Formats: sequence, structure tokens, C-alpha cells
Amino acid sequence: MNKKLFLCIVSFLISFAVTKAQDTWDNQLFAGNRVAWGKGVWKQTGEFQVRLVDDVSALDRWYLEYALTYLPSEHWELIPDIRYSIKPSSQEIRPGLGGIYKVLTSKFQFANQVKWQGDYNTRGTFGHGVRWAMFLNYMINETFIPNFVGGVFYRWGDEFTGWEFLRFGAGVNIRFDPLHILNLSYFLGALTGVDPWQWSGIFYAQLTIRITDEWKYIPANIINF
Repeated sequence: MNKKLFLCIVSFLISFAVTKAQDTWDNQLFAGNRVAWGKGVWKQTGEFQVRLVDDVSALDRWYLEYALTYLPSEHWELIPDIRYSIKPSSQEIRPGLGGIYKVLTSKFQFANQVKWQGDYNTRGTFGHGVRWAMFLNYMINETFIPNFVGGVFYRWGDEFTGWEFLRFGAGVNIRFDPLHILNLSYFLGALTGVDPWQWSGIFYAQLTIRITDEWKYIPANIINF
């Protein structure tokens, strides 16, 4: 992979968005901040994220999430987490449990994530589901690390059961120093549980602040998208 390939993929995503804008389309924004700390085989993260929809004019939700990562080896991670979300008409508690298998080289990091989550809503509904996502990071240099992401989600719930959404996109991690990393990305998303599919273009921005960076193994470079 090189810079030309990365630019070609980004150009494809933009041209796809222009084409889909003629159909059912929404522009969205996901923005937040993540703090990470830990030592040895344990990593902890706290995250705040806001999601805006309806051409970035309305609040979809904001949430706080805590995750504990166990790194037993250079290839595997086990991650229980819990998220508290505030939506315009309800609140939601979402426990989760996921596993990651990752492969690292001097330039690449590939991570494959499978995660279960349960959604407890104050409106009285309950659902749970499994998401699968792949993350590919390529280090151009110490400062710029392009990344590619794709994932799908299957839900079992009181209101809907089936493949609910898919998302895929590209972005770049800008590494100011070992403790401060900014991710800027653009994703294409589709609600697949409706007919016709509801498409969206998602701009994503997240600043990660590492309070400590003393893990025994390199953690997977993943985001909540």
C-alpha cells in the first residue's frame, strides 16, 4: 500500500457519496475524546463521543464509555466495556464483551474484532447483537498513519431482528507525540434493516490522550464508529 492507493480509496469514497446524495442520504458527524492509561497487560480507556445527524443539525446521542483491555499476548485482546448513552427521548445502558485478534509488522497493524453488546433502554426495550469489524493501519512515518475500517452489526431485539447496519471508510491518525493522537476519518454507512437502505456520510474526529504508555504488548488501534 502507498500514498497513491490511499488517495484512490479516499476519492472513491467521496465519489460514492456524491452519487448516493441523489438518493436517501444523510450527513453525520461523530466527534469525541478518548483517554487511555494502564501498565503491563492491562489497559483502561474512557471515552466521550457526540453524534449529530440530519445533516449535522440534530443530536442523535452522546455517550460515556469505559473499557478494560486485557492483553495476554501480542496477538490477542479481551475487552469488557460499558456505555451510558443520552438520546433526545431516552437513555441507554450498553454492556459489551469483545475479543480482538491482531497481526503486526514494522509497517502494518491488522486487527479483527468480534464484540457482543446488550442495549437496555429506558423506553422499556431490550436488544442485543454482535458486531464484526476489521481495522488496517499503515505507518507512512511516525506522524501519519492511514487507516481503513469496515464492519457490520447483527441485532436481536423487541423492535427489530436482522442485519442492522454496515459501515466502512478511511482516515488518518496524526501522531503529535507518543501520548497525543488525532484520528480524522470519513465513513459510508447504511441502515440495512430498512427498504430502501438509508445511507449516510459520516465525518469522524477523535483525539486520544495517553496518560501512560507502558503496555507489555502494542494495543490494537481501533475506534468506536
